[in-house]
Amino acid sequence: MIMFYAKKSDKAGQVGALYLILYSVGRFLVEFLRADYRGEVGPFSTSQFISLFILAAGIGIWIFRTKFAKKSHV
Repeated sequence: MIMFYAKKSDKAGQVGALYLILYSVGRFLVEFLRADYRGEVGPFSTSQFISLFILAAGIGIWIFRTKFAKKSHV
């Protein structure tokens, strides 16, 4: 999915932001399937909690690059 988007993306940084978003969502979901104790932060495991921050960073980069980035000529 990222490779297809990379071919049509014209703004620098959006592919990296998409990777952060997709990775964090995937990691968050996979952590539900694990059966070992990994520590907790509220209702989430430590990895899920970190994934929320990665998701927020990816969305922030995506919004910033959509509004303020110049088109790349690659």
